[in-house]
Amino acid sequence: AFAGGVMIPLSMEPWGLTLLMPLGFALLARALKDSSIRHALWIGWIFGLAVEGLGLPWIGTAVSRFLGIFVLGDPGSGIATAIGAGVFLLRWPLASLGWGLCAASIVLAPNRAWLRAIWAGVCFMVMEAYWPRIFRWTMGAAYATEDPSGSWLLLQWFGVEEMLLLAVASGFLAASCWDRS
Repeated sequence: AFAGGVMIPLSMEPWGLTLLMPLGFALLARALKDSSIRHALWIGWIFGLAVEGLGLPWIGTAVSRFLGIFVLGDPGSGIATAIGAGVFLLRWPLASLGWGLCAASIVLAPNRAWLRAIWAGVCFMVMEAYWPRIFRWTMGAAYATEDPSGSWLLLQWFGVEEMLLLAVASGFLAASCWDRS
């Protein structure tokens, strides 16, 4: 389960080893074979510790950048960096519990490894989809830089929700132009 969890973040940027993601979910499904719900919670939590441990360090950066630029007015603030590290350490085991619940729901799925692997992928998509709704400032922190960029200024003027709407609308526009060509 831990090895499968390590494969999920490695399949995304900056590593981009895309083929590891289905293999990681397959390892999770295999680890859950003949598990009770209680055992599945532990297996999922271990899987989650690997996923979130490698995938969540950005949250510390996002928090420290957000506090340093938007709240304290000092992008290099040691206080903001310490708070960012603290938020990561608090968020890491809690986010991993979400994987425990996901694993428990996988155990309830039919006992076929490929169905459980697909269900793990669905759980991953659901967990990724709720992030922007709970921590709306994380997208804004991603745009924040010490030297204000165009994205940073747009975010400052219009806010996170409007920037999300602009990103989605521009995606539809790009898809429309691509389709016509």
